[in-house]
Amino acid sequence: MSNDPKTLPNSNTDRPLRGTIGIKDGVASVIMPEPDAERPSLTPGDNVIINVNKREITDKTPINAEDEIEIKPGEKKASLDYTVQVDAALMHARMSVNYKYGQKFSINDSKPTQDLVVSAEFKEEVSPPALDYTTVIIELAQKGITHYINEGKIRTLLTSGQNCQRELIAEGVSPKPPMDESIEYVFQNKEFEEGRRLRRMAKILSVEAGEVLAVKHPGIPGEPGINLNGAPVGVRDPKAISIKTGKGVTLSPDGTKAYAAIDGRPDVVNGKLSVLPVCNHKGNVNPETGDISFKGDVIVSGNVEDNMLISATGEVTVTGFVANSTINSGGSITVNGNIVGCKLFAGKVSLICSSILNYLTKMEHQITLILKFVAQLHSQMQGKIPLDTAVRAIIKQKYPKLSQECAAFAADIRGKDEFKMMEGPVVQVVNQLTEAFDIVNNEKIYTDDMFTELQESITKAKDILDAMNRPDAALNGRYVQSSTLFASADIIINGEGCHQSILNAGRKVEIKGIKGLFKGGEINAGGNIYIKEAGSELGVATKIGTKAKQTIKMDIAWPGVEASTGTTRKVFYQKQHKIFLSNGA
Repeated sequence: MSNDPKTLPNSNTDRPLRGTIGIKDGVASVIMPEPDAERPSLTPGDNVIINVNKREITDKTPINAEDEIEIKPGEKKASLDYTVQVDAALMHARMSVNYKYGQKFSINDSKPTQDLVVSAEFKEEVSPPALDYTTVIIELAQKGITHYINEGKIRTLLTSGQNCQRELIAEGVSPKPPMDESIEYVFQNKEFEEGRRLRRMAKILSVEAGEVLAVKHPGIPGEPGINLNGAPVGVRDPKAISIKTGKGVTLSPDGTKAYAAIDGRPDVVNGKLSVLPVCNHKGNVNPETGDISFKGDVIVSGNVEDNMLISATGEVTVTGFVANSTINSGGSITVNGNIVGCKLFAGKVSLICSSILNYLTKMEHQITLILKFVAQLHSQMQGKIPLDTAVRAIIKQKYPKLSQECAAFAADIRGKDEFKMMEGPVVQVVNQLTEAFDIVNNEKIYTDDMFTELQESITKAKDILDAMNRPDAALNGRYVQSSTLFASADIIINGEGCHQSILNAGRKVEIKGIKGLFKGGEINAGGNIYIKEAGSELGVATKIGTKAKQTIKMDIAWPGVEASTGTTRKVFYQKQHKIFLSNGA
C-alpha cells in the first residue's frame, strides 16, 4: 500500500483539499496544499479593515495565495464640537462644548484556518483635540463681542474635558431700572389699638382733620447699561404719578402730600383718596366684630349686642336695638330699636371739652401771673436774677400746689375714654403743662421761648376744643329700660316710653308717642319737660326735675311722682290729669 496521501484510503479522498489562512502580527499568511485546492475565506470582524488587492472587503471573501492582503485595525476618532450663541440684545453670550473621546484597536493573531473571521481588541482611548482659545476669541469678535468676556471661564471650558451646555461666557452691564414715582398711603401704616386693649376693637381706621394721609415719593432715574459691543443700553425715564383726591381731602401746593380736610374714615377707591365722615357698619356689633372707635359719624345697620362699646366724635345711629352696652358720641344718638340696660352719652365729649377748656383758661391766667411776678422780681433785683431761677422761686413761694394740681388734672383726664378721642394738640398741651410746672423733676430751663410755646399750644388746643364742643347733641329713642341716658341737648323718646331709667338732658325732655310712659327712675333737664304718662298706678317712685323758669307738662301723673322746677316741688298722691308745673306755680 502506498504511503502517498493521495492514495490513502480515507473518506475525504473524494473531496478536494482546501487552503488555510492565518494572521501573525497583523500579517496574513495563505497556505494552498495544491494549486487546485479550494480557496480559504477571509471575513472582517468588528473594528477591522481588510483590503484585498487594494479593495476593501466587508463580507466573507475567498482568498488566493497571490492576493495582496492588507489588514489594519479600525479607529473611532476623537472630536471636539463647540457653539457660541449670542442673544439679540447683545447682552449675553453662551458657549456649548461637546467632547467625544476616540478609541484605538489592535488586530488579534489567528491560527491558520479555512474560514477566518478577523477580530480586533481595544487598545487605548484617544483624547479629543484641544480647542485653541484664540479661535474662540476670534469667533466672538466676529459676532460683535468685544467687552466683558469671561476669559477664565472660556479657558476652563476648553480644558476641563467635560461637556457643557449654554455656559455664560460674556455678560454686558444691564441697565439699572428707574424707580417710578410712588404714593405712600400713610394712614394704612396706622396701628389698630386692639393689641393694646383688653377688649377687641373693630378694625376701623379713622383720621383727624389736618392729618397727613398720603405722600408722593419722587422717582429715581435709572442707570444705562453697556452691551457686549461696548455700546450704551438706554433706560426709560421714571413714570410720573399724581395723588388723586376725592371728598374730604386737600393737596399741598406742590401736590406731594394729601391731608384730611375733615375727621373721618380714609378710603381709596380706584386710586382716588377720600375721607368719609361716616363709618357704615353692616350687621351687628358684637364680641366677634369688636368695639367701634371712630372720629366721625357711625351708622350701625343692625343691633348692638351685650357688653359692647361705641365711641364716636360725631353722631351715632343704630337701626336695631342696643342691649347692655355703652355709646359715647360727640353728636346726637338715634336708636330705632329698644334700649335695654345701656349707658348712652350724646355730646358727653362736650363735658370733657368744657373741663379742659376751663383748665386751659385757668392755666393761661396762671402763666400771666407768674410772668408778672417774675417781671417784678427781675426789676427789684435789677436784672441780676436769671429767668429760670426767678420762675422757680415764684412757683415755690406763691404757687406751691401748682405742680400737684397739674399732675392731678392730667391723671384724671387721661383716665376718661373721651380723652382718647381728643386730637393730638389737646393731648400734647396737657402733657406740656404737667411737665412745665413740675419744678422738682423738670430739668428744662425756663426761658421766654418756653413760655411763648406754652401759650401758643394753649391757644391752638382751645380752638380745637371749641370746634369739638357740641352742646346740640340730642338723644332719640323709642323704648328705654333700666338705662342711663345723657344728652347735651334734648332727649326725645317717641314710642313706648321709659321704665326704671335715668335721663339727663341739657335742654328739654319729651316722652311721647303711642304710650309715652315714664315709669320709675329720674329725669334731670335743663329745659322744658313733657311726659304723656308719668309713674304707674302701683305708685312706683318717679322723680322729674328741671331748672328754674322751665316748665313740666304731664297728661297723666300717678301717685309716687315727684316733680320740681327750680324751687317749686310737687309730690303726687293721687292720679291727676293735665298737669302744668312752672317755677312759682
